[in-house]
Amino acid sequence: MAQLISTIRQSSPIRLSRSVCRAGGFVLVAFYGAESGLEALTAGLENTFTTNYAPTSTDISAVVSNAPLLLVPGVQFLAPGNTTNGSGYSITFPPVSSSNPNPASSYHTISTGAYAGLVALTTPYT
Repeated sequence: MAQLISTIRQSSPIRLSRSVCRAGGFVLVAFYGAESGLEALTAGLENTFTTNYAPTSTDISAVVSNAPLLLVPGVQFLAPGNTTNGSGYSITFPPVSSSNPNPASSYHTISTGAYAGLVALTTPYT
């Protein structure tokens, strides 16, 4: 069990302090830490799209840079190979071009749900 926790701690983009890595608590803290990070970015995107249906790359970068860092005590959001808290937050999208970094959109027909058949401009965000 100790080896498994050590391996998860080393490979996970979420870093936990030793005080929260008690037996049995590690998985719950990691889960709620990850969930809180996803929720923070989702809420930030929702707020952005509420005020602007076509956000610029600057608007999306602001969502990432303004995401809260201390959601769960002892949990940090790290990109692989990075030690800066918050580096694990990211939102990616295809740019319009190399000279225009704003999110690209294209026409698609929505295939399922209440809007099936609607032709819409879509931008994939990951």
